[in-house]
Amino acid sequence: MPRLAIIGDVHGAQEKLDLVLPQVYNAHPDAVLMVGDLGSERNLLDTAMAVLERVSQLDLPILYVPGNHDLPDLPDHALARNVDHRVLEVAGLRVWGIGGSGPNQWGFPYEWSEDMLRQRPRERADILLAHCPPLDTPLDPTTRGEHVGSQAMRELLQERRFELMACGHIHESPSCAKIDGVVCVNAGALGVPFGAPQFVVVDWEPKRIQVRHVVLPYILQPESAPWCKGLEWGPDPGERSWAFKRS
Repeated sequence: MPRLAIIGDVHGAQEKLDLVLPQVYNAHPDAVLMVGDLGSERNLLDTAMAVLERVSQLDLPILYVPGNHDLPDLPDHALARNVDHRVLEVAGLRVWGIGGSGPNQWGFPYEWSEDMLRQRPRERADILLAHCPPLDTPLDPTTRGEHVGSQAMRELLQERRFELMACGHIHESPSCAKIDGVVCVNAGALGVPFGAPQFVVVDWEPKRIQVRHVVLPYILQPESAPWCKGLEWGPDPGERSWAFKRS
């Protein structure tokens, strides 16, 4: 029975990552999935590689996709492989990667339009590892209640090419739901804004998929980004779990 750990948007937040990784290790996963936005704005390549180097110290296979804040051509590093635009196998499961985000384009390094996503070659896999969530779901609302995910990603769910989707991008919406027949999880963020020391564990059982979202104790800090300055928001420490019958 494969067990996977999923780590959300790190944004170079090594201090939160250092809190999370021992707990990931204690969960005894077979592999780690990372949903992108690895590095910080200071130096996108070096900080992303530093994050992958740190996670590689778990001595587990790692698959990741670059997020919209990452360089689109991030290389494989140590035990970590970039699965964007390809299908790779880990822990006996096939993982298909779609990095970057849309539909809005704000000048970040890796963005796409809805039509660009629709034109990407289709694959079949057990898991879709993506950065951007599907539109109008529990995975994509902002603190203002606006749904900002991708309609093209939602259409992809409806094609039923995979059983599980892991994503991030919308920091304030860590959640899990079965959408259009696919188990979907937003792993949340470690980095600002709205970050917390959190991760997800997925147990891939013969008849069901179990998902556990873990938030470690932390001190909530006021946000400093201009569009959310002064807001204090973060997931409550503790655990939430879901179980879904496999199709």
